[in-house]
Amino acid sequence: MSKRILIVDDSKVARMMITAMFQEAMPDCQVDEAEDGLKALQMIQRQDYDIVTLDLNMPGMDGLDVAREIRRVTSVTRLFLITANIQESIKMRANEINVTFIKKPVSSEIIKEIIKS
Repeated sequence: MSKRILIVDDSKVARMMITAMFQEAMPDCQVDEAEDGLKALQMIQRQDYDIVTLDLNMPGMDGLDVAREIRRVTSVTRLFLITANIQESIKMRANEINVTFIKKPVSSEIIKEIIKS
């Protein structure tokens, strides 16, 4: 059974790059994209995802706010915060809501580790 993945980032280029890395590492995966938190939450209400990657800084809701809302709906989905903001307070907030913190830039090796985890 293939995995369903949701990439949430306001940067189209970032979404395209992360999507390509997932598809290269796991060709049978289904990857969807959302450009903001609100769209991501709407998608999650209609579809279950195995993996969700979230950018931190997005218009409207930030990635951690989106993660909190996702956690209200499901604890099964694995959440990953992919950000260049490496402040310890961000890492702590992510950990509190069971979100794995990943420092940008993301690489194919990191995507492979996400899949394995």
